[in-house]
Amino acid sequence: MTDRRSMAIPALKQPPASAAETSCREGYGWRIAAAVEVVLAAAAILLDLFIPTLVLLGMAVISLIIRKEGPPTLGLVHRPARSS
Repeated sequence: MTDRRSMAIPALKQPPASAAETSCREGYGWRIAAAVEVVLAAAAILLDLFIPTLVLLGMAVISLIIRKEGPPTLGLVHRPARSS
């Protein structure tokens, strides 16, 4: 019977990283790249909300122009302030 330890597959060792690779991974370059990525993701989310809003507002304006009615038909009525 053979010993189980002798049959084990030896772990693969990673070659040592060069100084350039190490400094690149630990430097500010990756932090800047991550910050840029976060800013771009936030901009995409805001645009994803902003563009449909513009489309809906444009459709409302076109509808009002076609029907020749004003904003009060959409419920946009200016109410005078209440006096106490």
